Amino acid sequence: MTECEKPLTRSEQKRLDVLIAAVTLFSEEGFQSTSMDMIAAEAEVSKRTVYNHFPSKEALFKEILKDLISRIRNATEIPYQANLSLKSQLQMVALNEVELLKDECFIQLSRVCIAESIHAPELVANEFDQVNSSNFGFGLWVKAAIKDKKLIDEDPMLMVQQFIGLLKEVFFWPQIFLGEAMPDEQRIKTIVDRTVNMFLSGYQNKE
Repeated sequence: MTECEKPLTRSEQKRLDVLIAAVTLFSEEGFQSTSMDMIAAEAEVSKRTVYNHFPSKEALFKEILKDLISRIRNATEIPYQANLSLKSQLQMVALNEVELLKDECFIQLSRVCIAESIHAPELVANEFDQVNSSNFGFGLWVKAAIKDKKLIDEDPMLMVQQFIGLLKEVFFWPQIFLGEAMPDEQRIKTIVDRTVNMFLSGYQNKE
């Protein structure tokens, strides 16, 4: 924690401890098999403390999902800058995304949410719709580039999904399902450059 960061209150720290405990247990035991008693024991707090912060296990899970979505938003949030090349801006988006996908906490959160999207899709449906939206993060950048006539006027959501999907194919899914290590920095740079070039070859306005 840096000097400029505000220290957590005791209540805030306990809330954070509960969230960390829940992520650990949901990841190891699954959502359905994890009880609030187990979460309280893992967090080393009373069950009453858990319920003071989260009225139900579902509410606790949705808070974890909210954190995951916040991380995705922050990683892909980039203002469109007409004076900079599309390539340099796309490289920045891609590298920010890769940094997010390298984060162990993000990977753990993702595993939990993906598992529950299969077993209890109603828990994640609305929130995952936000992730696929073209109205935040990289989607807003794409819309701004279209408006500036730098990208062709196509489906912004599809464009976002294709660009991020190319990155996840290499940097995310192998980690999630196969436990593979991230490529080295040189390989990352090569893949990012090729991903950006593929996107621009299909969507850059040539007029």
